[in-house]
Amino acid sequence: MKNYILDTSVIFKWYRHQDEPYIEEALYLLEKFSTGEIRIHIPILVFYEIGNAFSLKKNIKVEEKEEYLKSLYALGLEVYSLTPELATNTLLLAERYKITFYDSCFISLAEILNFPFITADEKLYRKIKNIKGVQLLKEVEKWD
Repeated sequence: MKNYILDTSVIFKWYRHQDEPYIEEALYLLEKFSTGEIRIHIPILVFYEIGNAFSLKKNIKVEEKEEYLKSLYALGLEVYSLTPELATNTLLLAERYKITFYDSCFISLAEILNFPFITADEKLYRKIKNIKGVQLLKEVEKWD
């Protein structure tokens, strides 16, 4: 079974399909997870970032936002706390690649677990594309 680290830019697409590119690729990963073909690992930070993104969206009803958050928890993704090792490695990566601590947290988790990291954030990808295992969502090949 394949394991992946997905960042918030990918997971957000599972819930907001309007004005979002590469929805099909993001939903494909969710489908593969739902059928048990892949495992998805995330830092606990995802819940904060998704919650923040929803709180800023004025065109989504509060009830929908609540349902989205509940369903995200219900998926049973592999969630990791910010341990001292993860925090230290995250900080070093953030400094090295001149990216936010938040973005770096996902990459750091991918490095520690030795799993591929997938992002939909093209600006971030341009900064980190030389890191082993980093993939851009739009370039993820579909597995059969």
